[in-house]
Amino acid sequence: MGISAFFANSSGMLWEDTVNGFKLFKMKAYADTLQKLIDYLGGSLPFDEEERFDLVSRFLQDKGFKALLTETDSFVAKKKKVKRK
Repeated sequence: MGISAFFANSSGMLWEDTVNGFKLFKMKAYADTLQKLIDYLGGSLPFDEEERFDLVSRFLQDKGFKALLTETDSFVAKKKKVKRK
């Protein structure tokens, strides 16, 4: 599932707050990583959950987007490992 679940479920309506929160807490790498995905999807996400789900579902067929999702999920997993040490 990974980050695509965030976009597709009800939490996805908070994408902009999430990016801004990362910036506020000086988590630039997280903000930039999430923003890169948002930009790939067109620069913003619909507030409506069904519309977001449809948008993400369409992009899941795109090899570039799938590669970016994998990169993002790897980034998050790597950061989690570093924090636990």
